[in-house]
Amino acid sequence: MNQFEYAILNAQEGRATWLNGQWMGGVAPTTTDSRRALESCPEELAQLNRMGAEGWQVVAASTQPSGAGPLLTRYVLMRGR
Repeated sequence: MNQFEYAILNAQEGRATWLNGQWMGGVAPTTTDSRRALESCPEELAQLNRMGAEGWQVVAASTQPSGAGPLLTRYVLMRGR
């Protein structure tokens, strides 16, 4: 029987922001300088490529509004154990 593990990756403005509930940036998202916090996150495509090299595959993706801010893209990724 195949076993899989899953990951949830969130992205905004071309940056990978959250992975399984963990902030990916070097600057905390609670800072008053949200632009700096966002820019401290890895680029979205680079993060997806890194995860692909580790065996992850995107199995679903959705885009939704994020309040008054930019769109939020959520990726569901899967890989075999």
